[in-house]
Amino acid sequence: GQFGEQTFPVIPGYEVVGVVIIGSGDLQQGDNVVASLGHPGGFAQFVSAPASRTVMKPPQIPAVDAAGLVVNGGTALEGLDDRAGLQDHEWLLVTAAAGGVGSAAVQIGRIRGARVIGVASSGNHELLRDLGAAASFDYHDPDWPAQVRELVPNGVDVLLDAAGGETGAQAVTTVKPGGRALLIAGEPASVPDGVKAIPYSADTNGPRLRAVLDLAARGQLRAVTDSTYPLDDARAALKRVASRHNHGRVVLLVE
Repeated sequence: GQFGEQTFPVIPGYEVVGVVIIGSGDLQQGDNVVASLGHPGGFAQFVSAPASRTVMKPPQIPAVDAAGLVVNGGTALEGLDDRAGLQDHEWLLVTAAAGGVGSAAVQIGRIRGARVIGVASSGNHELLRDLGAAASFDYHDPDWPAQVRELVPNGVDVLLDAAGGETGAQAVTTVKPGGRALLIAGEPASVPDGVKAIPYSADTNGPRLRAVLDLAARGQLRAVTDSTYPLDDARAALKRVASRHNHGRVVLLVE
């Protein structure tokens, strides 16, 4: 119920990779495509996808990787580029940095020339370094915000909070006056004076999807895939996500 009233049954899933059966415009039968549906329905063998949100899949990107980049990459790209205007050499703090959106944000921040700090459990710090984080802190350590302040005394320029809750509330205190806080997991009860709070839900439209896939095709952005499940095990896949222990995206394979 978190996303409003639903008419049941509801087929979940907003991001798909597949082969066109009935084309539209420049998209023809047999094309390998990636789509951001804009509506539920992806957990299925056949889906109807808006042509404006469907783009050709670059051949060098495996289907599983492409599927894991649609919402993750689109959310990170929209926030960092279009909403926060992340600049070269700025400090970027990313919470839930080993998750789907977080891992994409770490990489896109690095691509944009920012100095990236990742917040995740200590077991994920090696992954964050591989993705390009300059520093990593463990949200289990109650002193982690102070450690960020020790590294960046004036505060970070941009926060992308993908964690919410207590971690998000702590993270926003590390943003400097005049900084920007991208909030995709809910707005904390208190935002420091001078910090621009930017809550948003991503719109992974066609141009953004093309931009994400272009970064991936050039080898600058890679999908972090936690696990794959057959469609018949969709319940188990959702439980894996709900556990909050996944490292990157969980992908369903539809035969």
